[in-house]
Amino acid sequence: VTSGTAYTALWSQVLRLGSEDAAIDYMKDLNKNILSYTRSGAGPTGPLGRGEVATGLVFSHDCTAAILRGNPLVVSFPKEGTGFEIGGIALVKGARNADAAKAYIDFSLSAEAQNIGPAKAESFQILTNPNAKYDRRMVNLKKVTLLNYEAEAAGVAAVKLKARFDKEVALTSSAK
Repeated sequence: VTSGTAYTALWSQVLRLGSEDAAIDYMKDLNKNILSYTRSGAGPTGPLGRGEVATGLVFSHDCTAAILRGNPLVVSFPKEGTGFEIGGIALVKGARNADAAKAYIDFSLSAEAQNIGPAKAESFQILTNPNAKYDRRMVNLKKVTLLNYEAEAAGVAAVKLKARFDKEVALTSSAK
C-alpha cells in the first residue's frame, strides 16, 4: 500500500467487514480482479480513461478532474458505505518561517482559498469552510453513505496493516 487512497480503501474494508482478518480475506478475493496497484491514488484514472479496466478505487475529486480532462468516467460509491479522507495542514514546531506558515494556513482555511480549487485548479475536494462556494461538480455528501472512519484507529493500525496487505495480498498478486 503506497498511497493514502489505497489505505483509505483498505481501512474502509476493516470498518465495513468488522476486522482486519475479514478485510484481508476480502482483498485476497478481490485481488484476482486487480490489473495493477498504482503508486498514486489518482493513478487508476489513466487505465480507466483508456478503457483498460472497468473500475478503479479513486477519490471522487480525482475522478471528477479526470472527467473534465475528457475521460469517460462515472463517480459512484458503494451502497454499504465508503471511507474518506480529510486533508491536513499544520505548522511544524520550530519552523524557520513560522509567521509565513501561519499566514498560509490561515489563507488555506479561508473561503477565498477554497474557492480557488474548483475555479482554477480542477480540484474538487469537499470544502471545510462553510462560507466557501459549493461547486456542482463536487460530491454531495448528503447522497453518500459514509463509514464512521475512525481516523485515529486507522493511523494506529497503518504500519502493520499495510505490511500485512503487502505480504498477503499485493506480493502474491500477478498485478503489476
